[in-house]
Amino acid sequence: MKSYDADCVIVGAGCAGLSLATAIIEQGLPSNAKILLLDSREQYTRDHNWCFFDARRHPFEAAVQHRFPRWAVRHSGRTIERASSGMSYVHVPADRFYEIAQARIASSNKGAELRLGTDVSQLVETAQGVVVHTSRGEIRTKHVFDSRPLKTAKSPSHVHLLQHFLGHEIEADSPVFEPGVATLMDFDVDQSRGIHFIYVLPFTKTRALVESTFFTESVLDESVYKEAIARYMRERFRVSDYSVVDRERGVIPMTTQPFDAQPSAHVSRIGLAGGFAKPSTGYAFLASQRYAEEAARTFRRGGDLTAIGARPTRSVFLDAVFLSFLKHHPEQAPSIFRRLFEKTAPDVLVRFLSEEGSRLDDLRVMKSLPTLAFMLETAKSAGSWKDAL
Repeated sequence: MKSYDADCVIVGAGCAGLSLATAIIEQGLPSNAKILLLDSREQYTRDHNWCFFDARRHPFEAAVQHRFPRWAVRHSGRTIERASSGMSYVHVPADRFYEIAQARIASSNKGAELRLGTDVSQLVETAQGVVVHTSRGEIRTKHVFDSRPLKTAKSPSHVHLLQHFLGHEIEADSPVFEPGVATLMDFDVDQSRGIHFIYVLPFTKTRALVESTFFTESVLDESVYKEAIARYMRERFRVSDYSVVDRERGVIPMTTQPFDAQPSAHVSRIGLAGGFAKPSTGYAFLASQRYAEEAARTFRRGGDLTAIGARPTRSVFLDAVFLSFLKHHPEQAPSIFRRLFEKTAPDVLVRFLSEEGSRLDDLRVMKSLPTLAFMLETAKSAGSWKDAL
Protein backbone atom coordinates (compact mmCIF):
# COMPACT_ATOMS: atom_id res chain seq x y z
CA MET A 1 0.00 0.00 0.00
CA LYS A 2 2.13 2.84 -1.30
CA SER A 3 -0.20 5.73 -0.45
CA TYR A 4 -3.05 6.33 1.97
CA ASP A 5 -6.38 8.11 1.79
CA ALA A 6 -6.31 8.59 5.56
CA ASP A 7 -3.92 8.04 8.44
CA CYS A 8 -6.71 6.33 10.34
CA VAL A 9 -10.34 5.42 9.71
CA ILE A 10 -12.91 5.23 12.50
CA VAL A 11 -15.77 2.90 11.60
CA GLY A 12 -18.85 3.91 13.56
CA ALA A 13 -19.31 7.50 14.72
CA GLY A 14 -21.15 6.92 17.97
CA CYS A 15 -19.87 7.66 21.46
CA ALA A 16 -16.56 5.79 21.15
CA GLY A 17 -15.81 6.90 17.59
CA LEU A 18 -16.66 10.58 18.07
CA SER A 19 -14.81 10.67 21.41
CA LEU A 20 -11.70 9.27 19.75
CA ALA A 21 -11.87 11.71 16.83
CA THR A 22 -12.31 14.75 19.06
CA ALA A 23 -9.49 13.61 21.35
CA ILE A 24 -7.14 13.33 18.36
CA ILE A 25 -8.17 16.81 17.24
CA GLU A 26 -7.67 18.31 20.70
CA GLN A 27 -4.27 16.66 21.12
CA GLY A 28 -3.26 18.36 17.89
CA LEU A 29 -3.35 16.65 14.51
CA PRO A 30 0.11 16.04 13.07
CA SER A 31 0.91 18.12 9.98
CA ASN A 32 -1.09 16.94 6.93
CA ALA A 33 -2.67 14.10 8.94
CA LYS A 34 -6.15 12.94 7.92
CA ILE A 35 -8.73 10.99 9.90
CA LEU A 36 -12.05 9.77 8.51
CA LEU A 37 -15.17 8.79 10.46
CA LEU A 38 -17.68 6.57 8.68
CA ASP A 39 -21.20 5.85 9.87
CA SER A 40 -24.19 4.24 8.19
CA ARG A 41 -26.74 6.60 9.76
CA GLU A 42 -27.92 9.50 7.62
CA GLN A 43 -28.33 11.95 10.49
CA TYR A 44 -28.01 12.22 14.24
CA THR A 45 -31.01 12.15 16.57
CA ARG A 46 -31.50 11.85 20.29
CA ASP A 47 -31.24 8.06 20.14
CA HIS A 48 -29.50 7.49 23.44
CA ASN A 49 -28.76 8.78 26.93
CA TRP A 50 -25.45 8.30 28.70
CA CYS A 51 -25.55 8.39 32.47
CA PHE A 52 -22.59 7.92 34.79
CA PHE A 53 -20.79 9.29 37.83
CA ASP A 54 -18.55 12.24 36.99
CA ALA A 55 -15.52 10.67 38.66
CA ARG A 56 -13.25 11.94 35.90
CA ARG A 57 -13.09 15.15 33.90
CA HIS A 58 -13.81 14.72 30.20
CA PRO A 59 -14.08 16.91 27.08
CA PHE A 60 -17.89 16.78 26.99
CA GLU A 61 -18.73 18.56 30.24
CA ALA A 62 -20.86 21.00 28.22
CA ALA A 63 -23.05 18.09 27.09
CA VAL A 64 -24.15 17.29 30.65
CA GLN A 65 -27.81 18.30 30.87
CA HIS A 66 -28.68 17.16 34.40
CA ARG A 67 -26.68 16.52 37.57
CA PHE A 68 -27.92 14.49 40.51
CA PRO A 69 -25.97 15.16 43.73
CA ARG A 70 -27.80 12.31 45.49
CA TRP A 71 -28.74 8.80 44.43
CA ALA A 72 -30.75 5.95 45.89
CA VAL A 73 -31.21 2.18 45.84
CA ARG A 74 -34.45 0.64 47.12
CA HIS A 75 -35.17 -2.92 48.28
CA SER A 76 -37.70 -4.49 50.67
CA GLY A 77 -39.25 -1.14 51.42
CA ARG A 78 -35.93 0.40 52.47
CA THR A 79 -34.32 3.26 50.58
CA ILE A 80 -30.57 3.75 50.81
CA GLU A 81 -29.81 7.34 49.77
CA ARG A 82 -26.23 8.51 49.37
CA ALA A 83 -24.15 11.48 48.21
CA SER A 84 -20.49 11.94 47.37
CA SER A 85 -18.09 14.78 48.13
CA GLY A 86 -17.78 16.52 44.79
CA MET A 87 -19.05 13.79 42.46
CA SER A 88 -22.54 13.66 40.96
CA TYR A 89 -24.50 11.28 38.82
CA VAL A 90 -24.90 12.97 35.43
CA HIS A 91 -27.07 12.72 32.34
CA VAL A 92 -25.76 13.34 28.82
CA PRO A 93 -28.41 13.26 26.06
CA ALA A 94 -27.12 11.98 22.74
CA ASP A 95 -28.20 14.95 20.64
CA ARG A 96 -26.16 17.39 22.73
CA PHE A 97 -23.12 15.08 22.64
CA TYR A 98 -23.38 14.68 18.86
CA GLU A 99 -23.73 18.45 18.40
CA ILE A 100 -20.55 19.20 20.36
CA ALA A 101 -18.54 16.43 18.68
CA GLN A 102 -19.56 17.50 15.18
CA ALA A 103 -18.61 21.12 15.92
CA ARG A 104 -15.14 20.03 17.02
CA ILE A 105 -14.67 17.89 13.92
CA ALA A 106 -15.74 20.83 11.76
CA SER A 107 -13.14 23.00 13.52
CA SER A 108 -10.29 20.67 12.53
CA ASN A 109 -9.70 22.55 9.26
CA LYS A 110 -10.46 19.38 7.24
CA GLY A 111 -7.98 17.29 9.22
CA ALA A 112 -10.96 15.20 10.30
CA GLU A 113 -13.98 14.37 8.16
CA LEU A 114 -17.29 12.77 9.12
CA ARG A 115 -19.04 10.82 6.35
CA LEU A 116 -22.58 9.84 7.27
CA GLY A 117 -24.62 7.47 5.12
CA THR A 118 -21.56 5.30 4.52
CA ASP A 119 -21.79 1.54 5.07
CA VAL A 120 -18.65 -0.50 5.66
CA SER A 121 -18.85 -4.03 4.27
CA GLN A 122 -15.33 -5.36 4.72
CA LEU A 123 -11.86 -4.65 6.09
CA VAL A 124 -9.04 -6.18 4.04
CA GLU A 125 -5.69 -6.07 5.78
CA THR A 126 -2.42 -5.74 3.90
CA ALA A 127 1.17 -5.68 5.09
CA GLN A 128 1.11 -1.88 5.27
CA GLY A 129 -2.42 -1.16 6.42
CA VAL A 130 -6.10 -1.78 5.65
CA VAL A 131 -8.37 -1.37 2.66
CA VAL A 132 -11.83 -0.34 3.89
CA HIS A 133 -14.60 -1.39 1.50
CA THR A 134 -17.54 1.01 1.78
CA SER A 135 -20.77 1.78 -0.04
CA ARG A 136 -18.94 4.77 -1.53
CA GLY A 137 -15.78 3.02 -2.65
CA GLU A 138 -12.49 1.85 -1.16
CA ILE A 139 -10.43 3.76 1.41
CA ARG A 140 -6.77 2.95 2.08
CA THR A 141 -5.53 3.65 5.58
CA LYS A 142 -2.77 2.84 8.05
CA HIS A 143 -5.08 1.90 10.93
CA VAL A 144 -8.78 1.21 11.56
CA PHE A 145 -10.73 1.70 14.78
CA ASP A 146 -13.79 -0.50 14.35
CA SER A 147 -16.90 -0.19 16.54
CA ARG A 148 -19.20 -2.45 14.53
CA PRO A 149 -21.00 -5.10 16.64
CA LEU A 150 -19.37 -8.52 16.69
CA LYS A 151 -21.07 -11.86 16.24
CA THR A 152 -18.99 -14.42 18.10
CA ALA A 153 -19.81 -17.88 19.40
CA LYS A 154 -20.58 -17.93 23.11
CA SER A 155 -18.19 -20.04 25.14
CA PRO A 156 -20.05 -22.32 27.60
CA SER A 157 -17.31 -21.74 30.20
CA HIS A 158 -18.24 -18.06 30.50
CA VAL A 159 -21.13 -16.09 31.93
CA HIS A 160 -23.42 -14.54 29.31
CA LEU A 161 -26.07 -12.15 30.61
CA LEU A 162 -27.66 -9.08 29.06
CA GLN A 163 -28.61 -5.76 30.56
CA HIS A 164 -31.74 -4.89 28.58
CA PHE A 165 -34.12 -2.04 29.16
CA LEU A 166 -36.89 0.17 27.88
CA GLY A 167 -37.12 3.75 29.11
CA HIS A 168 -39.95 6.25 28.86
CA GLU A 169 -39.41 9.95 29.43
CA ILE A 170 -42.61 10.75 31.25
CA GLU A 171 -44.48 14.01 31.77
CA ALA A 172 -46.89 13.69 34.69
CA ASP A 173 -49.85 15.98 35.36
CA SER A 174 -48.80 16.58 38.97
CA PRO A 175 -45.43 17.11 40.76
CA VAL A 176 -44.55 13.56 41.83
CA PHE A 177 -40.78 13.36 41.20
CA GLU A 178 -37.93 14.61 43.39
CA PRO A 179 -35.29 16.46 41.32
CA GLY A 180 -31.73 16.00 42.52
CA VAL A 181 -32.13 12.36 43.61
CA ALA A 182 -31.56 9.64 41.00
CA THR A 183 -33.06 6.24 41.80
CA LEU A 184 -30.44 3.94 40.34
CA MET A 185 -32.18 0.71 41.28
CA ASP A 186 -35.61 0.06 42.79
CA PHE A 187 -35.92 -3.68 43.27
CA ASP A 188 -39.38 -3.52 44.83
CA VAL A 189 -40.90 -4.70 41.56
CA ASP A 190 -41.80 -8.06 40.00
CA GLN A 191 -38.77 -10.41 40.04
CA SER A 192 -40.50 -13.41 38.41
CA ARG A 193 -38.62 -13.01 35.10
CA GLY A 194 -35.17 -12.60 36.68
CA ILE A 195 -33.19 -9.71 38.10
CA HIS A 196 -35.36 -6.63 37.53
CA PHE A 197 -35.35 -3.04 38.74
CA ILE A 198 -36.78 0.36 37.87
CA TYR A 199 -34.45 3.31 37.24
CA VAL A 200 -35.68 6.88 37.67
CA LEU A 201 -33.96 10.12 36.61
CA PRO A 202 -36.15 13.05 37.71
CA PHE A 203 -35.48 16.05 35.46
CA THR A 204 -38.20 18.20 37.03
CA LYS A 205 -41.01 17.62 39.52
CA THR A 206 -43.24 16.50 36.66
CA ARG A 207 -40.79 14.98 34.16
CA ALA A 208 -38.50 11.95 34.55
CA LEU A 209 -36.85 9.16 32.61
CA VAL A 210 -38.29 5.91 33.97
CA GLU A 211 -36.68 2.66 32.79
CA SER A 212 -37.53 -0.98 33.32
CA THR A 213 -34.22 -2.89 33.36
CA PHE A 214 -33.46 -6.61 33.49
CA PHE A 215 -30.26 -8.63 33.97
CA THR A 216 -31.12 -11.93 32.27
CA GLU A 217 -29.97 -14.14 29.41
CA SER A 218 -32.50 -12.98 26.83
CA VAL A 219 -34.45 -9.90 25.78
CA LEU A 220 -38.17 -9.74 26.56
CA ASP A 221 -41.18 -8.62 24.57
CA GLU A 222 -41.60 -4.84 24.60
CA SER A 223 -44.95 -5.15 26.34
CA VAL A 224 -43.24 -6.51 29.48
CA TYR A 225 -41.17 -3.35 29.98
CA LYS A 226 -44.11 -1.06 29.18
CA GLU A 227 -46.37 -2.77 31.69
CA ALA A 228 -43.63 -2.68 34.34
CA ILE A 229 -43.25 1.10 33.88
CA ALA A 230 -47.01 1.67 33.96
CA ARG A 231 -47.40 -0.46 37.09
CA TYR A 232 -44.53 1.35 38.79
CA MET A 233 -46.05 4.75 38.03
CA ARG A 234 -49.37 3.58 39.49
CA GLU A 235 -47.98 1.92 42.61
CA ARG A 236 -45.00 4.14 43.42
CA PHE A 237 -46.26 7.56 42.35
CA ARG A 238 -50.05 7.01 42.24
CA VAL A 239 -50.07 8.25 38.65
CA SER A 240 -52.08 6.53 35.92
CA ASP A 241 -52.43 9.30 33.38
CA TYR A 242 -49.18 10.64 31.91
CA SER A 243 -47.57 11.47 28.57
CA VAL A 244 -44.56 9.65 27.07
CA VAL A 245 -42.49 12.39 25.40
CA ASP A 246 -39.48 10.24 24.47
CA ARG A 247 -38.28 6.66 24.70
CA GLU A 248 -35.12 4.60 24.47
CA ARG A 249 -34.38 0.90 24.34
CA GLY A 250 -31.01 -0.78 24.72
CA VAL A 251 -29.14 -4.04 25.18
CA ILE A 252 -25.68 -4.18 26.77
CA PRO A 253 -23.63 -7.41 27.03
CA MET A 254 -22.73 -8.61 30.53
CA THR A 255 -20.19 -11.31 29.82
CA THR A 256 -16.95 -12.70 31.18
CA GLN A 257 -15.88 -13.83 27.72
CA PRO A 258 -12.85 -11.82 26.56
CA PHE A 259 -13.30 -9.32 23.75
CA ASP A 260 -10.91 -9.57 20.81
CA ALA A 261 -10.09 -5.87 21.07
CA GLN A 262 -6.90 -6.08 18.96
CA PRO A 263 -7.58 -8.56 16.13
CA SER A 264 -4.52 -7.46 14.12
CA ALA A 265 -1.67 -5.01 13.90
CA HIS A 266 -3.74 -2.53 11.91
CA VAL A 267 -7.22 -2.94 13.47
CA SER A 268 -8.45 -2.00 16.94
CA ARG A 269 -12.01 -2.56 18.14
CA ILE A 270 -13.64 0.17 20.19
CA GLY A 271 -16.94 0.77 21.98
CA LEU A 272 -19.03 -2.24 22.98
CA ALA A 273 -17.15 -4.31 20.37
CA GLY A 274 -13.91 -3.52 22.19
CA GLY A 275 -15.25 -4.33 25.64
CA PHE A 276 -15.50 -0.71 26.81
CA ALA A 277 -18.68 -1.30 28.82
CA LYS A 278 -18.19 -2.40 32.42
CA PRO A 279 -20.09 -5.73 32.42
CA SER A 280 -21.56 -5.40 35.91
CA THR A 281 -23.03 -1.92 35.32
CA GLY A 282 -23.06 -1.15 31.60
CA TYR A 283 -21.14 2.10 32.12
CA ALA A 284 -19.02 2.87 29.05
CA PHE A 285 -18.84 6.66 28.65
CA LEU A 286 -15.78 7.29 30.84
CA ALA A 287 -14.01 4.21 29.45
CA SER A 288 -14.46 5.71 25.98
CA GLN A 289 -12.90 8.97 27.18
CA ARG A 290 -9.94 7.23 28.84
CA TYR A 291 -9.25 5.16 25.74
CA ALA A 292 -9.65 8.16 23.43
CA GLU A 293 -7.18 10.23 25.42
CA GLU A 294 -4.50 7.53 25.43
CA ALA A 295 -5.07 6.56 21.79
CA ALA A 296 -4.84 10.21 20.72
CA ARG A 297 -1.48 10.62 22.46
CA THR A 298 -0.21 7.42 20.88
CA PHE A 299 -1.48 8.42 17.43
CA ARG A 300 0.28 11.78 17.63
CA ARG A 301 3.67 10.30 18.46
CA GLY A 302 3.30 7.39 16.02
CA GLY A 303 3.26 4.72 18.72
CA ASP A 304 1.72 1.25 18.85
CA LEU A 305 -2.05 1.71 18.80
CA THR A 306 -2.69 -1.97 19.52
CA ALA A 307 -1.04 -1.73 22.94
CA ILE A 308 -3.83 0.37 24.46
CA GLY A 309 -6.26 -1.29 26.88
CA ALA A 310 -9.79 -0.09 27.61
CA ARG A 311 -10.23 -1.35 31.18
CA PRO A 312 -7.99 -2.11 34.20
CA THR A 313 -7.10 -5.78 34.59
CA ARG A 314 -8.24 -5.93 38.19
CA SER A 315 -11.66 -4.58 37.18
CA VAL A 316 -12.01 -7.37 34.64
CA PHE A 317 -11.31 -9.92 37.39
CA LEU A 318 -13.77 -8.40 39.89
CA ASP A 319 -16.51 -8.14 37.27
CA ALA A 320 -16.05 -11.78 36.31
CA VAL A 321 -16.55 -12.90 39.93
CA PHE A 322 -19.54 -10.59 40.39
CA LEU A 323 -21.25 -11.75 37.18
CA SER A 324 -20.71 -15.36 38.16
CA PHE A 325 -22.41 -14.65 41.48
CA LEU A 326 -25.36 -12.97 39.74
CA LYS A 327 -25.77 -15.92 37.39
CA HIS A 328 -25.72 -18.54 40.15
CA HIS A 329 -27.62 -16.51 42.77
CA PRO A 330 -29.97 -14.11 40.94
CA GLU A 331 -32.39 -14.09 43.86
CA GLN A 332 -29.69 -12.43 46.00
CA ALA A 333 -28.96 -9.61 43.55
CA PRO A 334 -31.30 -7.03 45.16
CA SER A 335 -29.82 -7.51 48.63
CA ILE A 336 -26.24 -7.51 47.28
CA PHE A 337 -26.69 -4.21 45.43
CA ARG A 338 -28.39 -2.67 48.46
CA ARG A 339 -25.55 -3.88 50.64
CA LEU A 340 -22.96 -2.35 48.29
CA PHE A 341 -24.56 1.09 48.57
CA GLU A 342 -25.31 0.76 52.27
CA LYS A 343 -21.94 -0.47 53.53
CA THR A 344 -19.46 1.19 51.16
CA ALA A 345 -18.41 4.82 51.57
CA PRO A 346 -19.99 6.81 48.70
CA ASP A 347 -16.70 8.22 47.35
CA VAL A 348 -15.13 4.76 47.35
CA LEU A 349 -18.10 3.16 45.60
CA VAL A 350 -18.32 5.89 42.96
CA ARG A 351 -14.64 5.53 42.10
CA PHE A 352 -15.02 1.75 41.99
CA LEU A 353 -18.08 1.79 39.73
CA SER A 354 -16.36 4.31 37.46
CA GLU A 355 -13.10 2.28 37.33
CA GLU A 356 -11.21 5.29 38.66
CA GLY A 357 -10.41 3.77 42.05
CA SER A 358 -7.33 2.30 43.69
CA ARG A 359 -6.61 -1.23 44.86
CA LEU A 360 -7.49 -0.05 48.35
CA ASP A 361 -10.90 1.05 47.05
CA ASP A 362 -11.36 -2.43 45.58
CA LEU A 363 -10.59 -4.02 48.93
CA ARG A 364 -13.04 -1.72 50.72
CA VAL A 365 -15.79 -2.65 48.28
CA MET A 366 -15.03 -6.36 48.61
CA LYS A 367 -15.18 -6.00 52.39
CA SER A 368 -18.78 -4.82 52.12
CA LEU A 369 -19.84 -8.06 50.39
CA PRO A 370 -20.47 -11.51 51.97
CA THR A 371 -16.88 -12.70 52.23
CA LEU A 372 -17.38 -16.47 52.22
CA ALA A 373 -19.94 -16.45 49.40
CA PHE A 374 -17.69 -14.40 47.13
CA MET A 375 -14.60 -16.45 48.00
CA LEU A 376 -16.49 -19.55 46.87
CA GLU A 377 -17.64 -17.74 43.73
CA THR A 378 -14.06 -16.70 42.96
CA ALA A 379 -13.02 -20.36 43.00
CA LYS A 380 -16.09 -21.43 41.01
CA SER A 381 -15.51 -18.81 38.32
CA ALA A 382 -11.73 -19.33 38.01
CA GLY A 383 -11.96 -20.45 34.40
CA SER A 384 -13.91 -17.37 33.38
CA TRP A 385 -11.75 -14.75 35.01
CA LYS A 386 -8.45 -16.39 34.10
CA ASP A 387 -9.49 -16.43 30.45
CA ALA A 388 -10.68 -12.83 30.70
CA LEU A 389 -7.31 -11.73 32.06
